[in-house]
Amino acid sequence: MKLIFSIYLMLFSVALFSQTRVYSGSINNKPITLTTYCFSDNYSSALYIQGMLESPIKFEGHLSKKSLMLIEQEHLIKDTLKFINYDPNDSLIIVKWSSKLEKKELTLALNKTSDFEYYDDNEFKNLELLQLESTEDHYFKLLVSKKSGESPRVKGIKILEKRTDRLIQELSLNCDYSVLNNLNLGDFNFDGIQDFAVFEASYTGDNASNIYILRNPESDNYFISNYHGTSLDFDYQNKIISKRNSCCMGNQYSTAKYRVENNEMVLISKECYKYDPIKKDFVLVDCD
Repeated sequence: MKLIFSIYLMLFSVALFSQTRVYSGSINNKPITLTTYCFSDNYSSALYIQGMLESPIKFEGHLSKKSLMLIEQEHLIKDTLKFINYDPNDSLIIVKWSSKLEKKELTLALNKTSDFEYYDDNEFKNLELLQLESTEDHYFKLLVSKKSGESPRVKGIKILEKRTDRLIQELSLNCDYSVLNNLNLGDFNFDGIQDFAVFEASYTGDNASNIYILRNPESDNYFISNYHGTSLDFDYQNKIISKRNSCCMGNQYSTAKYRVENNEMVLISKECYKYDPIKKDFVLVDCD
């Protein structure tokens, strides 16, 4: 079992605002961090815990008044977390953790250490937020900073070793903060080794960009690639990267295909389309 547990609670719904609260405490003299992401008074919930399976684990449940029970859904351990008289505005929360695997129940007292809304006046630097996705060897923590009246920004990421919690590497970033999902995994250079990507920004239409971070096959270290473009799609069978970019209120878009050479995107082909109101369809045009 890990020497450090990190518990991250994410409470969300369809509201247009978010509020983040960070709690800290200990279990058997081992530090715990709990973070809640609240979008409304009526929300579903999910919890990410790092520990017994050496990976972040997802718990789910529902809040009814001040009663919240969360159950692990994806593995066979079926642990539960019961929040006693839970009120997100309290500075202290009590959680009962029932572990079927370890056949015991523990009571956790956690103190609130941070509480902020997306655009409020709070300021902080490099707040660590555990990510759900993890590789076979590593797990990740975002470094999130915020200035008064501004939205949070992802300013970096920590790469840590499973089983030891040893810091492998810290990389500097400058990305938008997507509350629910900032990181995803993939083999982005088709070398058979798992890499990861951090959400960078959203643009018009369905355009979105990521920072693609590739692992050095000869070490535990990673490096930031210079992959470019929005809405990249990776064809692992044919080892092709496809890119789509839309503009002009959806009236124009382009597609491109790339192969990967020496961790660089090399253009294979590109096509551009423009909406024809007479044909009521998109037609192929020259790419400027």
